Amino acid sequence: MYCQNCGTENTGNVCTNCGTQLQNTTTKDKAKMPIFKKWWFWVIIVVALIAIVGMFGGNDSEGSGGSSLNNKVENIKTEEPNVVENIAEYKIVGVFTADKLQALLDGFSSYVPEAGKQYIVVDTKVKNLTASASDVNNLITMKLEIAGTTYEAESYVVSDSNITWYGTIEALEEARVYFAVQVPQGTSAENMTLTATCGGNVSSCTLSISDYVAKRQTLAMGQEYSDNSTLSVKFEKTYFTNVVEPPRPDGYYTYYEAENGKKYLTVKFEVKNLKGSTLDIEHIAGVKAIYDGKYKYDSFVIIEEEQGADLTTYADIEPLDTAIGYYLIEVPEMVENGPVELEVYVLGETYYYTVK
Repeated sequence: MYCQNCGTENTGNVCTNCGTQLQNTTTKDKAKMPIFKKWWFWVIIVVALIAIVGMFGGNDSEGSGGSSLNNKVENIKTEEPNVVENIAEYKIVGVFTADKLQALLDGFSSYVPEAGKQYIVVDTKVKNLTASASDVNNLITMKLEIAGTTYEAESYVVSDSNITWYGTIEALEEARVYFAVQVPQGTSAENMTLTATCGGNVSSCTLSISDYVAKRQTLAMGQEYSDNSTLSVKFEKTYFTNVVEPPRPDGYYTYYEAENGKKYLTVKFEVKNLKGSTLDIEHIAGVKAIYDGKYKYDSFVIIEEEQGADLTTYADIEPLDTAIGYYLIEVPEMVENGPVELEVYVLGETYYYTVK
């Protein structure tokens, strides 16, 4: 008979292997070993555990705190800041196309795309919520899907006087960041899919440049723009001219004449220095002209001196002094017929003004 405990075949009433008192069983099938001692029982247990762990692990990877790109994709807020705790806060403030990226005021530092290409830019404000300075790409990265093609965006930290490729943001500070992709000239910036990865958080939304054109702030001629601590500026009028001369020339004076076939689009303004130190005229505002929605022209600034008897490009304004100045934008003569608008950056904000 077979032992009901260990399955050993015996001829007596006591198992010779384990000492168990045997029952009157004559076949092995009736004296089976306990199921937990059989090898296939543990194989089943292991397979079941693997399946359970895989199921719960898969659900966790879809949560917002996971680090896999297969995470559940959340929606990017386009009207307010997006916050990823202890990593970064970011807000989309605009979308534009450009054939050059440059500092907000001084245009000496700049980047240009490859031949035959243009930039599509997601203009973003990013705040570093970590405890130390960090490269912007360690905080957040972006990519754009345009007409079925995905482009990885390069980041540029932008300030009034500088633009830095893959720049750094100090702890708990906010920076203006351009996330730019190079695309063939004429590529539409409508119905693009933006995906942002911030820490383990993956979010996306649909962007169209036309949505942000509709939200742009309008520059009001004759209105005072001021932060009550740096400057107060009022843009007075715009006009096209071939020659810019001081309003009350006396003796020798400086004037500015456009090249043949071109004109100056001139923007007259009045500015008061509210700082406790001199104000560099290069740091008043950034003014550009945009013709036909895509051709962009830079400006340079001059101010009146000697009570309007002369003009100069090299000057500082003393504390609490007021000056009359002009932004001169040299453009082809055809631009005078329009459509043309101004893009004016002043005191941290960008405004637009339709010339014609």
